[in-house]
Amino acid sequence: MENEVFYCNICNKVLHPTSEELKCIYCKEVSVADYTCDDHHFVCENCRLALPEELVLKTCERSEIKNPYELANLIMKHPAIPIHSPIHHYLVPAVLLTAIKNVGYDLPPRAVRIAIKRGKRIPYGTCGSWGVCGAGAGVGIAMSVLTGATYRSDTERSECLDASGESLLSISRLGGPRCCKASVYASIKSAIGLLEKKFKIKLPSNFEECPFSSNNVECKKDKCVYFKGGHQN
Repeated sequence: MENEVFYCNICNKVLHPTSEELKCIYCKEVSVADYTCDDHHFVCENCRLALPEELVLKTCERSEIKNPYELANLIMKHPAIPIHSPIHHYLVPAVLLTAIKNVGYDLPPRAVRIAIKRGKRIPYGTCGSWGVCGAGAGVGIAMSVLTGATYRSDTERSECLDASGESLLSISRLGGPRCCKASVYASIKSAIGLLEKKFKIKLPSNFEECPFSSNNVECKKDKCVYFKGGHQN
């Protein structure tokens, strides 16, 4: 339609035709843009068409964002990421490890790729069928990659179990029905506290509000601590 209006996935402002050279907000590559908003957000064609795993990996490997909430929201705003899906299981460790790297902490080689591979093994709906939310388990995955833990480790294994356990408790306190976005936020909050306490790794923790409530038919609205700035760090 000639007069159809399109909106930016990042800020919801109206998109305008352009021929500027802009940096893609996901992969950081510069190319000639066809549309952008007043804030000059731009998503290149490759990222527009990217599948979820490719998008998460590419964004995390090239991002300089230090706040894991900000990075998670950027990725979750992409149309390829549904409101609810197993993608959130590997999103959590990917953004946590990326944020840890970006505040100056050295990671093992291929850390994000390993985290994604592990997180993909967690099936859909395990919060109900296993009693294990994949986003919460993602914190344990991040800790395992960070510490190099294995099933034969001593302290490192315990730290991973503690990380998953604390994250799962924080998710359980949210109540139901499930919300993958809220589970991501609760997992990140739990991980931020644990990383500072046990590893002296301090990540930015500022968070405003969930931008996805209008797209979630099951949103609990005012009953959710992440709705309209209800989250307290």
